[in-house]
Amino acid sequence: MKSGRPEKDLLLSIIVPTYNEEKTLKELLDRVERAPLPANISREIIVVDDGSTDRTLDIIKYLPSRHVIIQHERNRGKGASVIDGLRAAKGDFVIIQDADLEYDPNDYAKLLAPILDGKADVVYGSRFLHAGRPSGMRSISKMANRLLTFWSNLFTGLRIEDMETCYKMFSRPVVDAIKMELVSQGFSIEPEMTARIKKFRIVEVPISYYGRSVLEGKKVKWQDGVSALYDIARFNTPERGRAVAFFLVAGAIGAGTNILLLYILTSVFGFWYILSATASFMIALGVSFYLQKFWAFADASRERLPGQVFTYLLVGLLNLAANDAILYILVERLRMHYVLAQACASAIIAVWSFFAYKRLFRK
Repeated sequence: MKSGRPEKDLLLSIIVPTYNEEKTLKELLDRVERAPLPANISREIIVVDDGSTDRTLDIIKYLPSRHVIIQHERNRGKGASVIDGLRAAKGDFVIIQDADLEYDPNDYAKLLAPILDGKADVVYGSRFLHAGRPSGMRSISKMANRLLTFWSNLFTGLRIEDMETCYKMFSRPVVDAIKMELVSQGFSIEPEMTARIKKFRIVEVPISYYGRSVLEGKKVKWQDGVSALYDIARFNTPERGRAVAFFLVAGAIGAGTNILLLYILTSVFGFWYILSATASFMIALGVSFYLQKFWAFADASRERLPGQVFTYLLVGLLNLAANDAILYILVERLRMHYVLAQACASAIIAVWSFFAYKRLFRK
């Protein structure tokens, strides 16, 4: 969009995904209707109900006819609602608005400003640009959000503060570019959208936030955070190199488990470092097997499982022997600290392990 505020009449589409939001939906829609916008911008409200089982449908039934209503017969996930909303939206700008009152519609004008001024194609409303922890957000939630944003930035090359924010404002060209590409059905829609808009101009602005607890109806669980780590890698890695990327991530988790246990057994419990390395390696081997089979190489077959376990253990024992030998040489001969030596040994073994495990889990 060209620089300078446009004078023609424009439309903002507001997508409201809902699932069992009988306590907050009516008030949220009232706030959306009253939210101040620039004089030449009108609003289109798109409510997407994702198979609610409470009184949400009764509220939607009596909404004014000017609202666009989309109903899912069954619960499909937030991503499915966002995708349907994006494909139905007619606006020059589109924003996603959760129905739980955590985000304040009075921030719309602030989010629109960079696009109207020609400085951005996408605007993220960041909960972390204000000093301190966002209202109602637990420390563990803040840490998880920070971790996921850091992980996303590593893959996208962006420098944003809040990848998981609900408030994502898109210009029409961005919506047209991504609406038919999006596939995530659940909360993975957040990292997927970030992956697909990374080529556009992105600006962040601070927003208001009032977090709610699980008892108050918050639906995001810790499993969604773990899944997001996978999805960030998946949506930012070309198909051809995906197995390598996932192998490295799974390997890093296994190596991290190995080194952490090595440190605890040696420095906390006082075991000899070679004995600690052997025990921690075997535990990490089990973690790595699960991640490599079901995640990195996406091999869900059960009939091959016994043979794969046997072969994996055999390869693992060879790796263990090589690991302990390398560890001993680095520590005793080169006087390297045992933790650093273990990290070096893990890196050396990882190179040939990739090809061995790729062959093992090949479909």
